[in-house]
Amino acid sequence: MVTVHIVIGLLGSGKTSTLLHVLHNSTRFEKLGVVVGEFADEGYDGPSLCEAGYPVTMISGMGRREQIASYLGALRQMVEAGSFRRIFLETSGATEATELAEALNRDAVLAEKVEFGKTVTVVSAADYDHYMEHFPDQLTAQIGYADLVVLNKIDKLKTLEAREQVRDSVRALNPDAEIEMAYMGQVSRLSVVGPLPEGKRSRLVTWTNERGTPREFESFVYRTDELCVDRVRFGHALLNLSGRIARFKGVLACYDRAYAINGVPGQLDWENQQVEGPTRLAIIGLDLVEIETDIKEALDAQLNPYRDSDG
Repeated sequence: MVTVHIVIGLLGSGKTSTLLHVLHNSTRFEKLGVVVGEFADEGYDGPSLCEAGYPVTMISGMGRREQIASYLGALRQMVEAGSFRRIFLETSGATEATELAEALNRDAVLAEKVEFGKTVTVVSAADYDHYMEHFPDQLTAQIGYADLVVLNKIDKLKTLEAREQVRDSVRALNPDAEIEMAYMGQVSRLSVVGPLPEGKRSRLVTWTNERGTPREFESFVYRTDELCVDRVRFGHALLNLSGRIARFKGVLACYDRAYAINGVPGQLDWENQQVEGPTRLAIIGLDLVEIETDIKEALDAQLNPYRDSDG
């Protein structure tokens, strides 16, 4: 049997950092494989996971609706190869994991050859209040079906009281889950790959939501070949985007170089990860269809806000 761990969390929670830490602390004898979903066609989480030296299958464009079938196909191919004992499936951050688990169980090939290990939900402690205010159904569901909740970015909560409040809130939502505090995804490897309690199945398989399946996040990718003149002004525009935006993440190409961006309205991180190519930013949230054009126009205007005054 191949053990499959589903690693899920809202975009920007630190799923990739957490998984990288686990992979770097594993050995080749474990025969590990990774499937990772990317929102944009040119995502960079997959390539970063390849640095750990294990086989990675990257599925691009996961902001579209064929995501469940894409995951199943990638998993089936890896399982049938017979080369893996454990596979980590990192979702794009929007996939409804319960639908994915049901689809796995219905698949004739995978149902016989796959068992679920711990489902790991990575939560950004720094963004916890923001998500609980604007996307409570999605965050509550992801915590509810977790066997392990990794409270990541705990360093951004400056007081012990603030950390305890987040941990207590998670505990109230899922009293049975393990909870581990983490900084930059540095979670205990054994907490992730260790066995489930005796006689217990993964919560993802048995979990039911009395409130029904939460709405799936929508997404689009903002793309442009034009270089940004002032990344500070552009960042300010991102921070103040209107609408129910859960995350923006991607690459901003400026005249000096390309920058990796990750953030939520009100918080923007310029990451150290080396990236290349033109600007492409995945914008994820709810009710985005009506405001997609407005967002694109607002960002276009900030690529070169001094254009009208050029002399």
